[in-house]
Amino acid sequence: MATAVERAKKAVEQFDVKFNGACPKSSDKEDVINKDNYPCFNFKRQIRDVQRHIRSSPTELARRIFPKTDVYKILTKENIRSLLHCPCGHEYCRGKLDPATEQDVDTIFSGYRLILAILLEMGRLCLIHIFTENKHTDDSVLAQPLEKRELQHLMTEATRQFHIRPDKHFWEEFHYQKQYEFLLPSIPALRAADADGVFVAKISQVLPMNLKGQLGRGCYGEVYEAELLDGYHELDTRNRCVAVKFFIAYSSNGSQKSRDDYDSDGEYDSGESDCENDFTTETQNNKRFQHPNIVPMLASLSHGRKHIALYPIARTSLQTLMADSDPSAPNNTSVRIVEQMAGLFSALNHIHTGVEGGHGYHCDIKPGNILVDKDALSTFKLTDLGLTQFKPRDELQQYPSFPGIEMPVMFEEYAGPERMNKRIRRSFDIWAMGAVFLELLVWLAEGRGSVRKFHVTRRTKVDYKTVASFHQHGALKKEVLEKIESLERSQRHDHVFVGALRVVRLLLRPKESERLTSREAEILLRTLLDQKCVREAPAPPLTFQPLARGLLRDFHNANRKQLFKYPTCPPVGIGRGTDGQGRKPTMQRYGILVQSVLRLWRGTKRFDVAALGAVPALPQKYLSK
Repeated sequence: MATAVERAKKAVEQFDVKFNGACPKSSDKEDVINKDNYPCFNFKRQIRDVQRHIRSSPTELARRIFPKTDVYKILTKENIRSLLHCPCGHEYCRGKLDPATEQDVDTIFSGYRLILAILLEMGRLCLIHIFTENKHTDDSVLAQPLEKRELQHLMTEATRQFHIRPDKHFWEEFHYQKQYEFLLPSIPALRAADADGVFVAKISQVLPMNLKGQLGRGCYGEVYEAELLDGYHELDTRNRCVAVKFFIAYSSNGSQKSRDDYDSDGEYDSGESDCENDFTTETQNNKRFQHPNIVPMLASLSHGRKHIALYPIARTSLQTLMADSDPSAPNNTSVRIVEQMAGLFSALNHIHTGVEGGHGYHCDIKPGNILVDKDALSTFKLTDLGLTQFKPRDELQQYPSFPGIEMPVMFEEYAGPERMNKRIRRSFDIWAMGAVFLELLVWLAEGRGSVRKFHVTRRTKVDYKTVASFHQHGALKKEVLEKIESLERSQRHDHVFVGALRVVRLLLRPKESERLTSREAEILLRTLLDQKCVREAPAPPLTFQPLARGLLRDFHNANRKQLFKYPTCPPVGIGRGTDGQGRKPTMQRYGILVQSVLRLWRGTKRFDVAALGAVPALPQKYLSK
C-alpha cells in the first residue's frame, strides 16, 4: 500500500502532466544545457554579470549601467568573430544570415561594440547588420540618441531583409532604457570644454560617477564625494574620487531648493536664474584664476537643469582641522604654517593683480574655504570662487570699489570694519586673511580648545544677531588684542611665530589704507623665513640698531629732497611701475613697507643684513655690504 508521501508525489506528477504537459526527456534536458555553450548565450551572460547600479544625483534613484571598459574586455575581436558565426540557429541570433566576413568583424570591432552589446543583451544580435548599414555607430548614438521613429524604421527594414517576426517591444526598450545604460558620456576637462567652459549632457543620459556621501552643505551648493568610472574621463583625480558640487536654487520663501525639484506647475521659481548665474560665475572665475594655491575646477557640467562642478577631493578644510584635531609635530610648526600662509597670500595676490586687464576680489575668505591635507600640512589652497568679483581695468579707474554684497551671518565673522559701509575693496580680503591667520596661530600654540574659547570671547550682538567678529566700533576688539599679546609673551622664544604675529597686526589694521597688500604680506612672510635660515647659518652678523637707524635716516632725507625714485624693476619687487594693487607707489607706502620689515626684528640684538635681500626695492647700498 502506498504511503502518504508517495501518493502526494503521484498527485503532483499528474497535475503537471495535465496542465504543463509531460516532463522533458533526458535528451531534451541535455539540449537545454548545451545551449549555454553557444557564444550568444555565453557572452550574454557575461555582459549581464558586469552590470552596476550607480547614483549620479542626490535626488535620483540608482540606475543600472554597463561600463564600457568591462564590455570591451568581453567583446574582443575573436569573441565578435565567434558571435557572428554562432551555430545556435535562433531566429534573432544569426538566423538564416550568411556567415560574416572578416571585414564585418573589423567594422563592428572598431565602432559598433557597444551597439553589439546592447543587441546581444536584448537577444536581437541579427540587427547589428542594420545598424552598420545605416552607420549608427557608438559615437553617433551617444551624441544623438535614437528616436522612436528611427528604431521603428530599423525594425521594419530588418523584418523585410531577414524575414524575421516584427518585435514591437524592441524599439521601446532600446529607446527608453538600453541606449542610456550602455552609452554613457565622457566628462571632458575644463580646458577641453566649449567656449563657455561648460559640458552639456542630455537629461536622459547617466553621468559616469557614483555618489558616495555628502561632504558639506552651504548657502550656494551641496558637495558630495563621488567615484568616477574608468574610461569616461581624463581628469587628474585621487583614487578616481572627486568632490562634486551641486548648485542650489532658492525657492520663493527663502528655503534651499535642489536644481532638479519642480514646483506644483512643473516650473522653476526665480531662484533658478540666480543659481545659474552663480554656476556661470564660478566657472569663469576658475578659468580666469589659476594658481598652485587655488583649488582647480576639473570639470563643469550642465545635466538637464542641474549644474555641477567637479573639484579634486581634499582630506579636510582648515575649519575642520582646527575644530577636530590638535597640532602635532613635526608637520605643525611655525615655519610650516608661515610657509603655507605665504602661499595663500601669493594666491590672493594672483586674484587681486595677477590677471591681465583687471583686478579681482575673493570676498569669501574663511577657514572653510581653505583646503588642507590632513595627514601632512603639504599645501593650503583657496577654494570656492563663487563670490569672487572681477573688474576690468577701465571700470576700475572710474569705480575702484563696488557695493558690498549682502552676506549671511556666518560670513560676517571674518569681515572687516568697512563691511558696515557697504563698500568692499581688496583690503577686505586682507582683513579676512589676517583673521584666519590669527586663528591658525592660536590653534598652533594652544590647540583646538583655545580656538573655541577665542571664538566665544569675540561674540557680540549686532542688530539682534550674534557675531564673533574681530572688530567693534571701527577698532580691533579688546579680546583680540589681548590674545595677540598673550601669544607674543608665551611664544617669545619662537622668532618665526612672533614675526608672524607682527604681520597679523599689520593685516588687521582698522584703517584700510594702512593694511598690507597681499604681495607685501607674502614678501614679509618669505623674508621672515629667509631670515630664519640666515640666522641658523654660520654667517658674521651685524649690529641691528645702527643698520635700522641708517636705513630710516637715508629714507627720510631722500623724501625731503624728492630725490628718491621708486624703481621700475625691483629685484623681487611688488610690480613693474605699480605697488601690486594697481595704485601708483608713494613714499608713504614705501616707508610703511620698510618700517614693517624692520619691526619684524625689533627686539633682536643682532641681525644679518643679507636677510633683507628679499625686501623689494631696498637701496642697493645695504645689499652690497
